[in-house]
Amino acid sequence: MAHRAGLGRLRALAAGATLVCACASPSGAPSADASAADVGGRPEVPDAACPDGGSLCGGGCVDIERDPMNCGGCGGFCGEECDGGACPCIGGRCACKVDGDCFAMGSMAVCVSGLCACPAGDRVCGNGCIDPMNDPNNCGGCGVACATTVKACQAGSCQCLDGESTCALTALATGLNSPQSIAIDGTYAYFAVAGDSQTNYANGAVMKVPLAGGGTPIVLASNQIGPGTVAVDGTAVYWTSHTLWYDPSSGTVMKVGLDGGVPITLASGQNTPGDMAVVAGNVYWLASNSSNTSFAVMTVPASGGTPQAVVPTGATDFVVDANNLYWTEVVVTDAGGPGPSNEEIVKMPLDGGGQTVLTSGIAGATSMAVDRANLYWFSGGSLSAVPIAGGSPLALAAFQGMFSPNGQFNEIATDGANVYFTLATATPANVVRVPIDGGAVTTIAAGQNNPEGVAVDGTSVYWVDMGGAMEFPNGSPGSIMKLSPK
Repeated sequence: MAHRAGLGRLRALAAGATLVCACASPSGAPSADASAADVGGRPEVPDAACPDGGSLCGGGCVDIERDPMNCGGCGGFCGEECDGGACPCIGGRCACKVDGDCFAMGSMAVCVSGLCACPAGDRVCGNGCIDPMNDPNNCGGCGVACATTVKACQAGSCQCLDGESTCALTALATGLNSPQSIAIDGTYAYFAVAGDSQTNYANGAVMKVPLAGGGTPIVLASNQIGPGTVAVDGTAVYWTSHTLWYDPSSGTVMKVGLDGGVPITLASGQNTPGDMAVVAGNVYWLASNSSNTSFAVMTVPASGGTPQAVVPTGATDFVVDANNLYWTEVVVTDAGGPGPSNEEIVKMPLDGGGQTVLTSGIAGATSMAVDRANLYWFSGGSLSAVPIAGGSPLALAAFQGMFSPNGQFNEIATDGANVYFTLATATPANVVRVPIDGGAVTTIAAGQNNPEGVAVDGTSVYWVDMGGAMEFPNGSPGSIMKLSPK
């Protein structure tokens, strides 16, 4: 990408902009006086050759306390008024005679109609002007600095330089104790921290942090026992938790307002609840049977009600869009058990109706994502897709041999152009991207610390770094990460 050189300089005061005056002081630095400022080269003492304490300027004696042509010193121009050796500012801008009178406010300072001004498009920042479209120290606004030296400010946004892929990697939150999945809306990233064994995992919490960065995580619900998967809609945050840390059947589905408050239990008595979504006023999640050999897809109204099993048994994973529920289902053979490569992906309207098998013959399907055109999943070391309207499946990429034997594919997200996913226990642990119609696998963030859940919006990719295997503070802490541009 092209970028302008010398973008960090301060310029002259913006034409028509409001600014607390900072005209040149005797040293050339901005004056501390917010309403008036000294200009020119002010003598330390009056000239002895001039009567009444005057000062010698240009062969004549002047009163540098009141002379608007020599205000505060020889050549200090102040328009029509000089008061006590200082120039009263007019309309928030300082008086000038020539461009050089505005030099203290920037090397590109100009004098327009007796007032300091700066080029159109620049804006006031502190005691000078900035170019918010191209200044990496004030990118898009005053004091908004691009975080690393490999960034440029382009069109008011911090961008990677040509050839750079991870310059915009930012930690939105750090020092977290085993953060879990992530969900985003237009303003915040929502996530859960699981807690630690020293408190029997009772110190878990659901939190949020601004997507723009720079904020301290906000606790929405505390004292949660091992909170896990998180989802969000326009009114609330939802998550899975437990009432007894040692009892997997004590699982709960919870919600709290976007600004926090008293958590509400939507469902209880769920066995090892996980994988959650919320759409069209209903919450969906996976719940295991008592032997943990099969899962059901459960649902409950977000406003509260009686939980129901949408898929009573056999599910292994699921995902929803605005219209349909999709899930992977184990097909039981005549012998009473699943055969090899004997899973299928099924589609059903959210408001009920017939089921459609999109594809079959799958082995060990994990993680799913959906966009307007396709459904995506991992199986047997490959990333695949199938049209949600029906059609033949497509293998997007195969990963055998690319990562260590312990490489684990985790969550998937898609923006309709690419599929993004995390490799939690691979060496190295990466976040990668693949085009939705297949192609090269691109690592967008390498060497991550056990990356897990992933989310994507129009500009950025977000994910959870769970941290080291040992619980923080004994192990390495977790974090919430952002890559922008994606």
